[in-house]
Amino acid sequence: MSEMLSVGLGDFYGLSVISFSPSSVRRVVGVRGAVLTLIVSVACAVMSAPSADAAPAPRLLSADLASYGLPSYALDGVPAVSDHVDRRHPAAHRYPVILVHGTWSSAGRLVVLADRLAAAGYATFAFNYGRDESSVSGRVPGVYATGPIAESARQLAAFVRLVRDRTGAEQVDLVGHSQGGLVIRRYLADTGGAAVHHVVTLAGNNHGTTLSGISRLAGEQGVVAAQTAGLRNDARAVLGAAALDQLVGSTFLAETNAHADTVPGVGYTVIATRFDEVVTPYTSTFLRAGPGATVDNIDLQSRFPADISEHTALPRDPNVDRLVIEALAHG
Repeated sequence: MSEMLSVGLGDFYGLSVISFSPSSVRRVVGVRGAVLTLIVSVACAVMSAPSADAAPAPRLLSADLASYGLPSYALDGVPAVSDHVDRRHPAAHRYPVILVHGTWSSAGRLVVLADRLAAAGYATFAFNYGRDESSVSGRVPGVYATGPIAESARQLAAFVRLVRDRTGAEQVDLVGHSQGGLVIRRYLADTGGAAVHHVVTLAGNNHGTTLSGISRLAGEQGVVAAQTAGLRNDARAVLGAAALDQLVGSTFLAETNAHADTVPGVGYTVIATRFDEVVTPYTSTFLRAGPGATVDNIDLQSRFPADISEHTALPRDPNVDRLVIEALAHG
């Protein structure tokens, strides 16, 4: 293995382009979860590639950020997982893969999926987006995807340009979890699909969810209910704009739903779990194919009846990761 990042607590709070040992992550997850539980406990009261023989893709550097309009926290000095593509898998994967994390999360939450994609020979990138310290949850160290989703979609557009320019790829594949699916959908609605080959969403909040779903996500992220009545009067100030953008009936969703679910020229794979209590109902994640697009809506339990993975577990589920790799290989 070429180079492994020794992840300390400060590094874990700023994870971006992923390249590190899963065992090093396990050493810090417990501490980070405790910090998140302590600081964001108020939230529940309110309501969640090159071929294997090619040289590694150029490393993305913090110096790249400003010229692409990306926030300074997007990379935070973490090396690219494309440096670690397993050379034992001689498949020619033409498209770099960009992972897009979910609400109150970070790129580090997708490390298991990133490692499996790298082992399958994919040059894989991820970044932190949507940092917004105007809310209580947004001020927690290492918590991202709390800002307005329209702005997060613009950050994704900038990151796609950066990856394409540095790798020389004409197109990329996108894999989004939870809010990440909606960010991808808005990005494509705003820009079209010329830069994207295939999209995979994992429990993607593609059409919004209910307040109970947002509350459930807060619980699954380790948030503890707080009996602070005054905070109930200002959900945005506590949860952040992204949580409210995802509620059915929001202005953001009305604007996004004015567009079709898909854009021409892009293939979509949508993976849902019947045990999802965040995106409710779970079938609301499914997309309808428009002109020039293909959609494969997958009910996880129809493929793996014994799999009981819920919303937050999907990126770490080996069955799901197998479906992701199959979708990218055949998309």
